[in-house]
Amino acid sequence: MTEYEVKQHQPLRLKKKFYEFYTAPITKFWADSIAYMFFLVMFTYTVLVKMEATPRWQEIYSIAYIATLGFEKIREIISSEPVAITHKFSVWAWNMWNPCDGAAIILFFIGLSFRFRPNTMDIGRVIYCVDSIYWYLRILNILGVNKYLGPLVTMMGKMVKNMIYFVVLLAVVLMSFGKKNKLERVLQ
Repeated sequence: MTEYEVKQHQPLRLKKKFYEFYTAPITKFWADSIAYMFFLVMFTYTVLVKMEATPRWQEIYSIAYIATLGFEKIREIISSEPVAITHKFSVWAWNMWNPCDGAAIILFFIGLSFRFRPNTMDIGRVIYCVDSIYWYLRILNILGVNKYLGPLVTMMGKMVKNMIYFVVLLAVVLMSFGKKNKLERVLQ
């Protein structure tokens, strides 16, 4: 055997095995998915259970997760290929999930700032609740890579884009009807 053949058949060292395992795309995907599900459970627990004046470890975990996600989004913008910041931002915003993530992160931190003030803690909790809706919808991004559910998620996204006009018209009608009834009750 030549020296090259001997090197090919030698088992990998333990350090190299760990490196290859943890840098594999499937390992990264599952680790990210499991961490995201754990975040959802902790954030849901924070929203559903009465929040105290000082945050519990579940809320601290949620804050840390969203903060690191925000830093990752900033890193994505900075490390993109174009030179001008406007081009970097437009490349980053090309993926629909990135601007939505950015808006959800900003909304979370707005809720967090309200949450830490004693007289606006309830407003912060309501903003947390609204923000949790987006974090649950983001599961569709994870399901999009599944070979069975991915095409269904894509079709649902296209249908929602087409339905948005009807939903806006329906919302206008319902809101005007709701305001009319509320105004009638006030006047009686």
